[in-house]
Amino acid sequence: MTIHYPADKARTSEDINDALNYRTVTKNIIQHVENNRFSLLEKLTQDVLDIAREHHWVTYAEVEIDKLHALRYTDSVSMTLSWQR
Repeated sequence: MTIHYPADKARTSEDINDALNYRTVTKNIIQHVENNRFSLLEKLTQDVLDIAREHHWVTYAEVEIDKLHALRYTDSVSMTLSWQR
């Protein structure tokens, strides 16, 4: 997952309130994935992207999710989605 947000203030202030709380974002994603079932990689990837972009500071988000052994003779199949404000 890649998230862009204007971090200028956080880089100079050293104040956690000036930074995007990526721990909260991660916890929300984990909770969502653990409490739901997904048949399609596309749906899971979109849901994770939607959570990543929820905060009003986020200007860009990209999510890549791998599904191990989804196809014969491959290590994994992945889906990547991105969004930009």
